[in-house]
Amino acid sequence: MAKQAVMGAAPQRAFRFLKTTFLGGVVFLAPVLLLVVLAVKAAALLRRLARPLEAVLPINTFVGIIVADVIAVAVIVLLCFLGGLLARLSLANRFIKKAEAGVLWRAIGLLRALGRGTGHALSSNR
Repeated sequence: MAKQAVMGAAPQRAFRFLKTTFLGGVVFLAPVLLLVVLAVKAAALLRRLARPLEAVLPINTFVGIIVADVIAVAVIVLLCFLGGLLARLSLANRFIKKAEAGVLWRAIGLLRALGRGTGHALSSNR
């Protein structure tokens, strides 16, 4: 009987290892992927907005493309700076804290639910 318990523990540990490694990868890569997608979308939007400058800035040449990209990056940096200024305001700061708290509580609830499914609770109540 004890031999069956030992044999059953190894697959559970392997499953727990795979599950936590996968979830850790998702938690790590999801924000990175989101940032990359947003950066690509922002650059595409800025290039479309720069089309009226085509008469002044020759986009067909190598130098024109470089200058357009530098302008796009400068606008993105300016928008990030303005976003940082907005985040320093107390109203935005309160909103960010509430949003972070809501996301963290949901993530903890998800992890607890996943832990219940495998017989390993992630809470300190045990």
